Amino acid sequence: HFSPSNLTAYIVNAHTLSVTWDLPSNVHDIDKVYITITELDQTNRTIQMQSLDNTIKKLDIQINENDPYSIHPNTTVHFSARCINRNGQNSSTIEYQFYINML
Repeated sequence: HFSPSNLTAYIVNAHTLSVTWDLPSNVHDIDKVYITITELDQTNRTIQMQSLDNTIKKLDIQINENDPYSIHPNTTVHFSARCINRNGQNSSTIEYQFYINML
């Protein structure tokens, strides 16, 4: 078992959203963690796809209405995470969805 767990996101401030996850106790067997962040709107725009090493359990994303590579306020964002072990096997994917409510 080498799946990530407890995938969640939260607003840090008006310009930053953090995504966090936990890794299993056999973390040394994990080669990479893959995080995909997609904004769910008419186009389901992928904002980021990151490949991270097994020491990272947090990713900060900018919130900026005018930047195409940032999360836009007042949208629903979908997060997914999976691991790949040192033998090239994929774990199951976990998902989380979050509405960015900014006034």
